[in-house]
Order: sequence, then structure tokens, then C-alpha cells
Amino acid sequence: MCARVEVAADPDKLMEDLLEHWRRRTVALEAFEGELRETRAAATLPSEESDVESEASSDASSSTIASEDVLMVRALIARRPVTLSRSETPAKRRPAWRDRDIESVVDEESDDDEGASLRALLGRAVEETMVRRRQRIERQVARRREVSTARERRDAGRKIARAIRGWHITRVRKVTLVQGACRRWLAGRLVVKIRIRLARAERAMLRWRQTCNLLRQWRASEQVQAAWRGYKTRCLLLKDAERRERVQKRVEAIVTRYLARVERAKQTAAAERIKRVWRSYSRARLLETQYSSVLTIQRVWRGARARKAVRIYRDASSRRVDFEYDLETVDESDFIDDDLVIDDSLSDVFARIQESPSEIAPEDDSSSPIESKSGALLTSDMDASSVSREHHARCRRRFIREQNRRKRRLDLQSNSASRLARFRSSVARSS
Repeated sequence: MCARVEVAADPDKLMEDLLEHWRRRTVALEAFEGELRETRAAATLPSEESDVESEASSDASSSTIASEDVLMVRALIARRPVTLSRSETPAKRRPAWRDRDIESVVDEESDDDEGASLRALLGRAVEETMVRRRQRIERQVARRREVSTARERRDAGRKIARAIRGWHITRVRKVTLVQGACRRWLAGRLVVKIRIRLARAERAMLRWRQTCNLLRQWRASEQVQAAWRGYKTRCLLLKDAERRERVQKRVEAIVTRYLARVERAKQTAAAERIKRVWRSYSRARLLETQYSSVLTIQRVWRGARARKAVRIYRDASSRRVDFEYDLETVDESDFIDDDLVIDDSLSDVFARIQESPSEIAPEDDSSSPIESKSGALLTSDMDASSVSREHHARCRRRFIREQNRRKRRLDLQSNSASRLARFRSSVARSS
């Protein structure tokens, strides 16, 4: 929009555009005239060709037609070819050239009025072109006037706005000046009042400070007097307390020595009585302990001797029975391999079988006559089979122990529960 307004407002640019437009229209009009000449040459006599050409050239040189109108006329002529003759006359009265359309003019054209119709047609085209040109120029002028009017209104509005803004700023400044003066006057009055109040407050504060100082002096004098009286009283009380303390200590020392002598006498008598009682008790306890110890030793010794005699009797009986059983069930050939392994222990056994039972029985110097008699009786009943049975029993027990140890070892290697139980038992024994 703004670009269009600027182009329309430039007169040099507008004149160049108009000249270019009319030059194009002139070229189109010349082409149109050439076509018209060719059409007329085909439809009219040769004698009239020069007049029509001269009239067309004079009309073309005197005016310029718009290219749009020329193209329209060419389209009408191409759509309806014209065949005119001199003998044709219009059936009715033709209207004026200005009131007739170009299309109707082309349709009603004849040989008689061909030159006039062509001139009228060209004049009408030129006239319409001029009218359109005039209207376009008027529209451009009107648009230029509107643009200039709008610019003038804008400038006028700006001037009015600047004037109003300046007037408003001036009024505001004046009002601000008046307000500042009023505020300064009010502030001056307020400052005076505040100064008066401050002076009164200062005087009241001075009086209050003087009164406080007097009160502090009175209170200080009273406190000094009270402190001095208290000091003297405390000195007297301290002297009296010291005297009372000395008297109390003296009395306490006398009473303490007396009570100590009484207590010492009581303790001495009690200690003597305690010593006599303790000596008698300790002697009786010692005698009782010695007597009970003797009885305990006797019971233990007698029990040990009895258990030993019973054990010897049981061992002798078992050896005798086992030996008899072995003699009945086993011969000497069964022990050949064992004799080789056990380092000829069986040879000693068979050698001892021939000995007397008194030599096989164990000897104990500390045994009593009763034990010696019981051992002699037991050994007298033993025979050679008991020795062999005892040897084989020892071998069997040793073999069973080895088997049990091997089983436990394999079980610990293969079973985790057994290892856990073994660990817990070892922990319990160690704790």
C-alpha cells in the first residue's frame, strides 16, 4: 500500500509509465490497421484502396488507441468476417456513432460507408481510450490528493498532539511547582513544630536525668551505709563464731578422748573374750576335721581295695572262661600267621601256660594279706586257656577300634552333617 502511494506520488515515474503505455498502444494500432487494409483489399475495388489508406494513416497519426480496445476489435473481426458491397443499404436509420457499439458497427458495415465507418470506429476507439486515460489520470490525481490530505491530517494531528503534550507538560510543571511550594511551606511548619517538640523533650529528658541522678545518689548513700553496717556486723559475728568454734573444739577433744578410752577398754575386754572363743572353736574344728578326714581316707582306701579285688576276680574269671572256650574251639595252627606278625607273642603265651598259676598272677607288695589270699585263689583257678583268650580279645578290640575309626573318618569326609556335629562337639568341649 505504501509502495503504491509512493509510485503514484512520483510525477516523473508516472509520466514514464504513460509514455511506455502509449508507445505499446501505437504499435498495436499499426498492426490493427494493417489487418484492416488487408481485409478491405479483399472486399472492395482497387480504386478505393488509396483513399482508405490515406484516411487510416491520417487517423492513426492523429490519435493513439488503447491496446485492449484494439485487441477487442481484432477478436470481433476474426470471429465474423465482413463481406460488404456497394449496393447494400441499411434497412433502418442508423443511430449516432457515439451511441452505437463497435460490434454493431462492424456488423452493419458496407462498401459505401466503409471509409466513414472505419474513421468513426477509430475515432470511437480513440475517444474511449482518451476517456479511460482521463479517468485513470483523475483516479491517480484523486488518490494523490487523498494521500496528501492524509499526510496533512497526520502532520496536523502530530502538531496538535505536540501542542497538547506541551500544554499538558507546562500545566503539570506549574502544578508541580505550586505543589512543591505548598509542600515546602507545610514542611517548614512541620519542622518548626518538630523542633519545638524536640526542645521540650530535651528539657524533659534533662529534668528526668537530674532526678534520676539525685535518686541514685540517695540510694548509693543508703547502700554505702547499709554495707558498712553489714560489714561491722559480719566482723562481730565472725569473732563470736570463732570463739564458739574454739570452745566447741576444746569440748569435743575432751569428750573424744574420754569416749576413746571407754571404747578401748570395751574393745580390749571383747577381744579377750573373742580370742578365747575362737581358740576353743578352732581346736574343736581341727579335731573334727582330722577325724572326718581319717574316716574319709579309710572309706576311700577300703573301697579302692574292694573294687580292685572285685576287678581282679572278674578279670580272672573271664580269662578262665575265655581260655577254656578257646582251647575247645581253636587249635595251634590258627595262630601261626598271628605269631609271625605279633613277634612271637603266642610262643611266650604257650610257654607261660606251662608255668604255675602263681607266676601268672600279678604281684603287689602294698596289697593286704586278704588281697594276696584272694589273688592266690583266683590265679590257682586260672589255666593256660585264659592267657590265649585275653590275647585274642585284645586283638579283636583293637581291630574293632580301627574299623570304627575308619568308618568315622569316611563319614566325616562324605557327610556334611557329621562334620557339623563334630565341629559343634569340639566347640562345646573347648568351651
